[in-house]
Amino acid sequence: MRGIIKINCILLGILLLTPIYGQTKRCRNCKVTIDSSIKFKSERFFADTFLTVDGKKVTINELIRKKRCIINIIRLGDRQEWVKKTLDLTRMIEDSCPNIKIIFVFLDVDSSIAIQIPSQIKFQAKIEKFTLVYSNKYTQDPFISKITRWNLQLTPAVCLVNFSDNRKVGLIYSPLIKNAIYNRVTEFLGCR
Repeated sequence: MRGIIKINCILLGILLLTPIYGQTKRCRNCKVTIDSSIKFKSERFFADTFLTVDGKKVTINELIRKKRCIINIIRLGDRQEWVKKTLDLTRMIEDSCPNIKIIFVFLDVDSSIAIQIPSQIKFQAKIEKFTLVYSNKYTQDPFISKITRWNLQLTPAVCLVNFSDNRKVGLIYSPLIKNAIYNRVTEFLGCR
């Protein structure tokens, strides 16, 4: 029974691109449990309002505009090794898909921290062209967090969008990223 419930990270990451409903998967390596019956509410995520570093209000819908893009959803305090996996995957995708739009969404930060993040991303991840937005309020209303509104099970997470191919949206939780998932991701985005 334990062998059925626990699968390796590679398979779990691939399953998240094509959700299988009603199953709970637990990775034996990183101990993360993902319930694939919980579907990411991408429409709600795309419609929520965020701030740019220069203080403008934008939605993800306004930023993506029918493009292929990779959206990294990160909270301050996320485990450093998971954030590194997110940045590594983003850099690999950028190398294969030079015209892909890269967006970083940081949750629960204030403007004084947000203005420092772009230089850190450029230095640590060697990613030059990206858009950064942030939320300075963890809650959309007094009782419901944004993560709950989007049905996001944990952060960091990578949202893949291929609007050129029938509005395809996929989600990978960063702790589950392995090298073997890279080909599946580039195929999903239409980069190969």
